[in-house]
Amino acid sequence: MKERHLITYPGFAEGKDAKGLYTELEGLHDRKYGGNYDVHILPFYEQNADGNRVVRSIGEHVGILQAYMDSLDGEITVIGKCGGSRVVVSMDEEHIARTERIALINIPPWKGNRLGVEKMIHGWGGGPVGDDGTWYIPRDATGSKRYVVENDYLDEVDGFDTLDRCRLIARSPSAELYIVRGMKDEVVRVVDTDEIPGAKFIDIENGDHHLTGASRQIALSALANHGVLER
Repeated sequence: MKERHLITYPGFAEGKDAKGLYTELEGLHDRKYGGNYDVHILPFYEQNADGNRVVRSIGEHVGILQAYMDSLDGEITVIGKCGGSRVVVSMDEEHIARTERIALINIPPWKGNRLGVEKMIHGWGGGPVGDDGTWYIPRDATGSKRYVVENDYLDEVDGFDTLDRCRLIARSPSAELYIVRGMKDEVVRVVDTDEIPGAKFIDIENGDHHLTGASRQIALSALANHGVLER
């Protein structure tokens, strides 16, 4: 029997131990629970002993994802969410061609810039750390636990065109591209179907950004009903 793999790349503030969407995907679709896939949940951050979560460069995350894919045989489906979507669309063409299906949830802004991200971090109560370009975002009310966003991550925001990368993936001869739309707190405008020829769109009414509760169940059912995942 051909091996089938489902890789998830969580969002900016999520990791391998993130609850919710990823663990439910595993429970529904991993072979050890009667599903059709080997499910692999990759982390977006590394957590230090002091409780800080270090967000490294997109390039480093892409390297993690592609090296992991290289260790697998068989069919591969990749689901990215928020910052994880940014990682997934940044794969090189060789690894995009290795995927059967790619699904993107909460795609980051189509064209970002460092200044915009810095303003957003300020709005979350964060700021720069020292003079090396690293920034922090508090994880709790006291600020004793933080997300530490490395300078390389912020630099890579500038000039990256997510829309162009989606068009590239949609043209791939092997990968089917699915884009989930309809989140209530979507961070980008809802893209029209003719802007990414070849992509398939999954519309969810009033889905919330973190896919909690009923919203998560709707999203999981939609992924299965549209052929991204096989039950």
